[in-house]
Amino acid sequence: MENAGEARRHHRRRALVVAGILAWTGGWAAAAPGERPLDELLEEVRVARDDVDPGVFDEMGAHRDLDGFRTLQQAVDLVADPQLWDRAFAQFRAFGGTDLEAGVIAWLDGRVGGSTNSRLRQAATRALCSFGGDALDEMRAILEGSHDQACRRIAIGGLVPMIQAQRTPEALTSFLTWYRVGISGSRETGLRTIGVFRSRESLDLLEGFLSDKATPAQTKALVVGALGTMGGGRALDLVEDALRARHPTVSLAAIRALSEAGHTGHEAALKRLERSREAAVRREAIIARSTFAAGEAWVEHVEKARVSRDYALRMGAAVALERLGTPAALEALQGMLADPSHLVRGEVIECIGRLRGLDAVALLAGALEGETLRSRLRICELLEDLTGLTLGDSPERWRRWWAAEGAEFVLPTAEQLAEARAERAHRRSRSNRTAAAFYGINIDSDRLCFVLDVSGSMGGSRLSLLKEEMSRTLERMSDGGQFNLIFFADQISKWKGKLVELDAASRASAQRRLRSLHAGGGTALFNGLAEALEDVEVDTIILLSDGMPSAGRIQGSEQILDEIERRNALRHVVIHGVSLGGGSALLRRLAEATGGVYREVG
Repeated sequence: MENAGEARRHHRRRALVVAGILAWTGGWAAAAPGERPLDELLEEVRVARDDVDPGVFDEMGAHRDLDGFRTLQQAVDLVADPQLWDRAFAQFRAFGGTDLEAGVIAWLDGRVGGSTNSRLRQAATRALCSFGGDALDEMRAILEGSHDQACRRIAIGGLVPMIQAQRTPEALTSFLTWYRVGISGSRETGLRTIGVFRSRESLDLLEGFLSDKATPAQTKALVVGALGTMGGGRALDLVEDALRARHPTVSLAAIRALSEAGHTGHEAALKRLERSREAAVRREAIIARSTFAAGEAWVEHVEKARVSRDYALRMGAAVALERLGTPAALEALQGMLADPSHLVRGEVIECIGRLRGLDAVALLAGALEGETLRSRLRICELLEDLTGLTLGDSPERWRRWWAAEGAEFVLPTAEQLAEARAERAHRRSRSNRTAAAFYGINIDSDRLCFVLDVSGSMGGSRLSLLKEEMSRTLERMSDGGQFNLIFFADQISKWKGKLVELDAASRASAQRRLRSLHAGGGTALFNGLAEALEDVEVDTIILLSDGMPSAGRIQGSEQILDEIERRNALRHVVIHGVSLGGGSALLRRLAEATGGVYREVG
């Protein structure tokens, strides 16, 4: 890549452009067209500050002239909410293709290099990336010279087209070093980018990253996935080697890559992996074998797995039975709806949902009775997608409907289902699903664990506000569900050893514990999260913190994400994140990776 010194000379030239424009105008230019005058929009931001409607920044950017640019510049410095920064900086892209583009890019680059706030630097970096090749020098300079690792990871995403075009070892090394799914771009972009490097030299480099202990497991998994798209030969050999990887995230990626590519010459390795210490690997191994195994011996093997004491093998057997598709296999699959493990039942529910047809509707409607709240909500989603009806999560309502109309019901067409799906999404966007919420996150679980930060930085008003919000949430939660509270600072403190039923007595006990809380010590976030995942009955976690991990077994964000993904691979526990006092990339990524909601609270 071109050196950073040359890129910086480009920056200085662009900065002169901005200075020249501002000196030439000497003040506000004529009002640009728009629904509201710019001075009115700016005054709205000045008065409301972090409570301002984010749409005001869109109105500023719509002007696409010098006045709009200068108004956005000022507005950015009037707010301190990272989500508002993201919205405001995104509007600078509107100046692409105008005479102001070079000056805007220079100003954004100055904010990346000159701000002391990491979240503001990240927002400015994302804005630079939106200019694509026109901000190439700036993105390269960030990648090569910034001390902010998050900005470097964002910048590498903007450099993907150049990396794909260059196909040099240096470009591949930079990509593998800095690209992170969720920060730099999508998994699909990562797979496509690595996939263009197919030369012998590139494969040598990829093999080196796979064998390097310092390479994050997520990066190795991405490399393995890309190698699986390259066909046979040495790329296939590297994927098969990854089946023996120590980290389960990598071996899982290898199993999936080989299955997706249709390779079948590794059955012996899959048989060994069915005895792995990692439950997710055992499940994936039997599912992978089901893509090509056949015959009486295989049917007998699946039957043994179905009645195994190992819940992971039973989960894999459910998928294998679905794929066998014989009347006997589907009857056995139906019987697994009574499995004692909610994880196995969840797998079976997904299998039945994929079968479609009226038989699937009948089975799902019958499965509602006695399930956890999250499972009932998922069954209802599947029933709604099959029938187009919205009858809620009441087993009785679905049972009455089936008894009255099921035999004569005609499944809707794909177009009718799409219309019904859009209507449901519109209705749900206008109303909360549940009365209870925690910092705006709906309580959609009756197997819920709150994991709460009580470290030293939570002292004073933050802890008081947390106690008040937690108390309100407990009062609004319905009796009968199960919950627990885990507090973390330097050490972990559990209210109860496991989930307990919510009733008047347990609610009062939890309230007393909340009132006794005091803040102090470091932030052992991973320890608190890992403790919550130890309870196999937990299906949802609400994680609250106001800072980066500073204590505990694991403190690095990437390592925490890798380890939680490993532990949660089969559990599918939803993790909602609440960040107090500013943004948290870690909490946001945990929520995104698990289907949770992320909130920032000032």
